[in-house]
Amino acid sequence: MTNHGENETTDQLPPPSNETRIATLEANLAAQKSTLNEINGKLDVLIEMQREMYVDLRSRFTIIERDIFQIKQDIQPDSFQNRLMRAGQ
Repeated sequence: MTNHGENETTDQLPPPSNETRIATLEANLAAQKSTLNEINGKLDVLIEMQREMYVDLRSRFTIIERDIFQIKQDIQPDSFQNRLMRAGQ
């Protein structure tokens, strides 16, 4: 069964005053600024940690590539031309 007062209209609440609305907006803005400052602080810490962990490996890769190339040259058997040149000396 339904309640008899269920479908009756109710009086609207009076709108809040402008001062109340402004105070609410200012409070929300202050809370958002506080949250943003907290997030920025955490991001600064993360960025600093990332900078400390960064290592530039490009020069190391170049050295390793050069070493690998030299090892490949060292382990290849002599070519026929090199053997002829050594035999002629």
